[in-house]
Amino acid sequence: MVPIWFASFIVFALSIILSSFFGFKALIAVVIIYLVLLLKPFKSIRIALILVFVVGTFYYNLTTVDPPENLAPIENATLTGKVDTHPIINEDRTIFFINTNHDSPYLQRFRVVCYFPTEVGKGDTVKLKADLNSPNPPTNPGNFDYPRFLKHENVFYIAAVEKPSDIVVIQNNSGYQEIVHNFRTESQEFIKDILPEQQSSVMLGMLLGMRHELPAEQYEDFQKTGIVHIFAVSGLHIGFILLISIWITSLFNLAPGLRVFITIAVMFFYCSVVGWPISVTRAFIMGSIGLIAYYSKSDNSLLNAWGLAGILIMVMDIYSIFKISFQLSFLATFGLIYIFPLIRQAINKDSKIIDLLLVPLCAQIAVLPLVAYYFNLFTPIALLSNIFISYLTGATVILGFLGIVIAPLFQTMASIFVYPAGLCIEIILYMVDVFKGIPNAFSRVSSPSVLAVLLYYVGLLVIARGLIRSNKKVLASGLLVISLFIGSFYIPPSVQNKGVLEVVFIDVGQGDSILIKSPGGKFIIVDGGGSHFSDVASYTVLPYLYDRGVSELFMAINTHPHIDHLKGLESVVSTVPVEYIGLPKKLVDVEEYNFIKETAKTNRISVVPLTRGMVLNIEEDFNIKVLHPGLEDFINSEYNNQSVVLHLKYKGFSMLLTGDIEREAIEVLLRQEQLPSVIATQVPHHGSNTSAVAEFYETINPVYGVISVGENNRFNHPGQATLDVLEQKNINVYRTDKNGAIKFKIDGNTLEIETFITNMEKNAINY
Repeated sequence: MVPIWFASFIVFALSIILSSFFGFKALIAVVIIYLVLLLKPFKSIRIALILVFVVGTFYYNLTTVDPPENLAPIENATLTGKVDTHPIINEDRTIFFINTNHDSPYLQRFRVVCYFPTEVGKGDTVKLKADLNSPNPPTNPGNFDYPRFLKHENVFYIAAVEKPSDIVVIQNNSGYQEIVHNFRTESQEFIKDILPEQQSSVMLGMLLGMRHELPAEQYEDFQKTGIVHIFAVSGLHIGFILLISIWITSLFNLAPGLRVFITIAVMFFYCSVVGWPISVTRAFIMGSIGLIAYYSKSDNSLLNAWGLAGILIMVMDIYSIFKISFQLSFLATFGLIYIFPLIRQAINKDSKIIDLLLVPLCAQIAVLPLVAYYFNLFTPIALLSNIFISYLTGATVILGFLGIVIAPLFQTMASIFVYPAGLCIEIILYMVDVFKGIPNAFSRVSSPSVLAVLLYYVGLLVIARGLIRSNKKVLASGLLVISLFIGSFYIPPSVQNKGVLEVVFIDVGQGDSILIKSPGGKFIIVDGGGSHFSDVASYTVLPYLYDRGVSELFMAINTHPHIDHLKGLESVVSTVPVEYIGLPKKLVDVEEYNFIKETAKTNRISVVPLTRGMVLNIEEDFNIKVLHPGLEDFINSEYNNQSVVLHLKYKGFSMLLTGDIEREAIEVLLRQEQLPSVIATQVPHHGSNTSAVAEFYETINPVYGVISVGENNRFNHPGQATLDVLEQKNINVYRTDKNGAIKFKIDGNTLEIETFITNMEKNAINY
């Protein structure tokens, strides 16, 4: 018989997922579910599960709110609300959520961003003045879906607080909230005082979930070695807290009921200190159920506890099923409580070593496709790294927890526990360095489709069925599905669309970044965007490359050393292996190129100086010709007019990439170069009025023009004069601020244009 809470959880989750797509129409699925439930294992609980599905459907549709398509911004809004999360405080900003009592469902919860550090605590009531804006949707494949993330937090507006005088705490947290806040703050200060900076940042991340304390590069190393979950404050942590509480209470020979009560109370307090993330909430519920069942000698089905925890969390937070933390936590636990026993029973050999190997293996197997889907990572090294590091993490958490509990009373004694925890962290950091240096320790993979992910889990269930029934054929078929899924990670993206040239204008805001995939599968990036105010590469360009599974570049070209073209490219060549870097020959020695040349030297990348007349023969039928600048052009001139201009040619298709050239450089091109007719051109300098040269467009006679430009930019690009010229010449214009990423796909005879927004518009023409 199927455990009822386990089955109820699956059906309840299904009702929420279907309702999110179909609303009340999801009730139609009751017929299909009823037919499935006619199978023998479900007969005794069929009616109950049908009822669960109906209740879940009504619960979702009656408790959720969808925002209108365009929420109007609100300036200088005054909000009063209670801080609902532990604030993330950095050098230049503070981020937290607040709940208000507003009547409008769109104004009841906000993500607050203060552009300065400020001391507020969870539970404080604050009054603030802020500009309210709805989040921008992603404009490139692979980019973070901010509106979706906030919707799942019941947030529709971001409240931007500009100066410290615009926020005031009108009532501090009190009672239990005050105790938790003070303990968390004092623990943070104690750890920072005792341990060196690197160790303390890791300790705070592991013990209190303060991942923002970690440097970005270090956090990425933990991702690559498959152990980033140690910063999630998950069931692993709660398990260690539970064990140490049980052990300490057993020393005092307390009654079983009192031991259970104290242990649950300790877990509850720790969960409050870390902020009750989903993984901790799940572990707390399952741990509490397990303790009560054990000491009351009741039946304790781990699958039922797992299912009950899932239902309770979804009732408390209807959107939880859509959150990465929920999915990873519950699937990893499923791997441990369901897959592990099946494999262990099949091996049928008593060995602690086998157990040590199987525990991380089963957890990794269960979450593998989600890690690939959300993070574009496949980390086979995780099977090895988790064996060692998970247990070191346990020692760190236990010692650190004892330290922060004792510290308020006896700091000297507390340091006796924290120093060894620091040593454990030092060993972990050393092992991370070793593991990440192992060849093929991790791979960047393209995001698998939802269908592929579902098929993987079907394969996993088939394997489970084969193990239960000792059926080798069923087992082999499941293993085949899993093997095909993993094998797909090793199919390079270069083999996709063989014979097709792709040119993608990535939306990097006010800047340029263009990815070229040659017909033979070589990837070339031209510029990488950049900004003084945000890390464009980390948030836009690299996620797009990872989403496509691009793990190496044939060439990286910078048209000129302005920040909106160069800064992002510096990050790209520092992160992704590159064979060649192309720089304008005239400018190759300018100071702005020092970093990228040093990177090239360190990573043994060949630097190719580009000048007019050079032809880069990438492959047969595909070449890139440099049209500008020549060595004698614009000596000591501003960088824009010294931008590299490239002519891409593949069979009958051609395109110009123009960088930031302005009228003066355009006129030089018209005088000195026999400009070709092209199918498409990049409109120079983000469409500024300096590119409004009618003769240029008459000469190259493009069908399409692409303007790479930021939405509502301070330069007022594109200029109206340029737009007028493009309209007069009947040039079809695509803009990254309107269309998002713009992809040209050319097979030698046909051109297809895809845009990421505007409903993934597609146009195809023969040329």
